[in-house]
Amino acid sequence: MPRQIIRSVHLWIALGLWIAFWPVALNIERLLLFEIMNALSVAIGFGVMVGFAPGVIEALRAGRRLTDGHLLVLGVAVVWGSIVVRQFHQWMWRLSGKPESWEESLVLAFAIWMTLTAGLLHMCATEVIDGSMPRRGWVRVGAIIAAGIAMAMIAYVFIEPLATLHFRN
Repeated sequence: MPRQIIRSVHLWIALGLWIAFWPVALNIERLLLFEIMNALSVAIGFGVMVGFAPGVIEALRAGRRLTDGHLLVLGVAVVWGSIVVRQFHQWMWRLSGKPESWEESLVLAFAIWMTLTAGLLHMCATEVIDGSMPRRGWVRVGAIIAAGIAMAMIAYVFIEPLATLHFRN
């Protein structure tokens, strides 16, 4: 297994891209960096959604025969759809002079909701890879941790509403 990882060209390319980010990021204007990152995110997102479109269509046609593999494909498409919406929103917000009203946009809230549903689809897609990954037990542990964090954050919002919520006149 470790030799397979070392020989994986895709993993080396990803590692190289992560390392290459830093010299570029540290040597260009921050606003330009975010414009480039938003543009690349939207471009890659559309590419992923087009690439996964046949799988999404197959999943939507599967009906009751929907498999965990279909759930994984749907999760990938939905998460990249949410990334496209969020990054495009961010891009347009910056280009429009950062209007304050856009900061609490329902479009942005929906993109976050899409990300949540994509995560649920991913967590429901157990043992898709070689019949063993992700392992059901670990998915359950992840679900318990996520539920605990969500309950704590929701409790904080309702216990400390003045500190976390903006009241409108």
